[in-house]
Amino acid sequence: MCTDTDDLKALALACAPERCADEADEGRRLAEFHSECGPEVVLGLIAENERLRGLISPVANSTEKTRRRWLENIAAAIQVGLPKPLRQQLNRTYAEIQDSIQHGGVRRLAAEVEALRLDAERYRGVRRVANIQGFTDEQFDLQTDTRLAHFEQARAKEKAHG
Repeated sequence: MCTDTDDLKALALACAPERCADEADEGRRLAEFHSECGPEVVLGLIAENERLRGLISPVANSTEKTRRRWLENIAAAIQVGLPKPLRQQLNRTYAEIQDSIQHGGVRRLAAEVEALRLDAERYRGVRRVANIQGFTDEQFDLQTDTRLAHFEQARAKEKAHG
């Protein structure tokens, strides 16, 4: 019985009809796969996958700092010398979590970029109105920057006085 996932994957891929010389070759490869991978192997792999997903789900809904710490712990555990099948599954799990973190960050950044794009479009619209009223772009920008600086100073004073 084969329990190494890389070996099982290779056996399964070898069964693809396009990789077989003829139907007899395909039948032989399928028989070899079935002799190495019985229901108990499949059920064992499914159980391990479900167990690991159960470990991941609380972390997936946690803070980024907690996820990073968890990932560091997984990386440390991988280095300890676990059996190859478990080490491979942990590597895949680590990659999935890291991918989730990165894509979550990308979605967050994409939302920020979109918000900034909308703000810039509003600013350009207000600037067009100022142009109609006789202000040049430079005059409008200088006046806006000055007002924003005063606003930020007032806000900082309010914050300091609590």
